[in-house]
Amino acid sequence: MMGGLVLLLLGIAFATVGVTGYVIFGPLTCRHLQDRGQAGLMAGSSLSPTGLLWILRGGYGQLGDAGLRALALPARIMLILTLAGVFLLVLRWLLVQA
Repeated sequence: MMGGLVLLLLGIAFATVGVTGYVIFGPLTCRHLQDRGQAGLMAGSSLSPTGLLWILRGGYGQLGDAGLRALALPARIMLILTLAGVFLLVLRWLLVQA
């Protein structure tokens, strides 16, 4: 019982922090690329599947742009936190169903 509550609280916390942070750093990363004429790397949006995957797998590291890295690394961390939160919530739901 207590473990389920911990999973629920951590899942909500991770997802909330991750989404909030990504809403800040994701568009800033996209804008940085647009300013440098490389918007195609994220398919024009920080919420596009291409953009999400590009940030998640660390595609920004290959460009050698320190300013881009300063924006994209926090976006990547926030995206990972979001996914971890969703995973914990799904895990809790599965445990409750069992």
